[in-house]
Amino acid sequence: METAEGFEDIRRKVDKMLSEFSTIDSSSPFSISDVLWGDLYSSGSPLNDVRSLSDEKLLFIRAFTGLFTQGTDNGSYQEIHSLAAKYDQLTQNIPDDYHCGEPVPSKLYERFGFYHKNNLINRDVVRYQRTVTNLYSTGLLKFDNNPDSKRKYFYEIGGGYGALAHQVSRIIGSNFTYVIIDLPGSLFLSSIYLRIVNPNKSIYLFDRDDFDRENIDKIMEEHDFVLLPHYILDEIEKFPPIDVAINLLSFPEMKESQLRCYFEFLSKNLDGWLYSENMRINPWHNKNETKEDFYKILSEFFEVIPDFDVSLKFGNTGRDHDVEDRRNLPQLYVELATPRRNPALLFPVIPKLLCDGYSFKLQS
Repeated sequence: METAEGFEDIRRKVDKMLSEFSTIDSSSPFSISDVLWGDLYSSGSPLNDVRSLSDEKLLFIRAFTGLFTQGTDNGSYQEIHSLAAKYDQLTQNIPDDYHCGEPVPSKLYERFGFYHKNNLINRDVVRYQRTVTNLYSTGLLKFDNNPDSKRKYFYEIGGGYGALAHQVSRIIGSNFTYVIIDLPGSLFLSSIYLRIVNPNKSIYLFDRDDFDRENIDKIMEEHDFVLLPHYILDEIEKFPPIDVAINLLSFPEMKESQLRCYFEFLSKNLDGWLYSENMRINPWHNKNETKEDFYKILSEFFEVIPDFDVSLKFGNTGRDHDVEDRRNLPQLYVELATPRRNPALLFPVIPKLLCDGYSFKLQS
């Protein structure tokens, strides 16, 4: 397991990013005043509390990721049975290598769930399993690990504490870089978590002093994980071509101007597919305008699967969700999107998307 040595470097880099973040002009959609999570950087906020933890406590970082999770406690017997059944359904048609489990860098981590079919699982693992199952089914996890083949790039916008990044990297292996674009405070969590559970992989955490925007390809090629602050997108003209982009749950937290910034970035740099798994409206973050027109905005930039807004069929946008209920999410909708400028082909392994309470058949 990772030792506490080296966390000070992460603290230093994140502090520098937070300082830069605070000086971004308020007219920018990336400014702290225009970002929903900006108030979490205030004194006494959850993210600040985590950053003030001792290095020894940070070794147990998974105990402090609750801000980004549905929880890791075992729950009642009925809930355990239900989670195991859902996990079995999600994994029944895919190879064992694609089965997710909570990483266990030390025995202490075994408290975060229960063992089922040799994997430690919990609500978070089951949630990420659906994403991994869908990425496998759509053929988006099929890559050639031949060192002579072209390096592949995954980009996740809003990576939380790094759980999905770990799962995808574990599956795909070498000749592959997973890029997380996120707010600086979130990068503090994900950089520490990924270092602890991937001690043999290289991680680049943004530092203005050694970041060369003209030579970003070199940074991408030399690291397994690259963690960048969201505001850097304003400074870089061109990224290495993106094979797969992912967003889970955070698009509804953005204003329309921020959504359009990310969609414009992806429409220029994505050569493959965007996988989106989101509610239409986040009932806990109603500071920003609602996103019942999310599908319409997405369709301006991308060709989308399915080719109609599924939320209109179900009618559950999240507007009427009980804000006191944090263990259950409003309806999540899965969309695949490829840029209209250069649409990619899709080669499904299993021609079906498993969604929240429904499934959608893909054209094979």
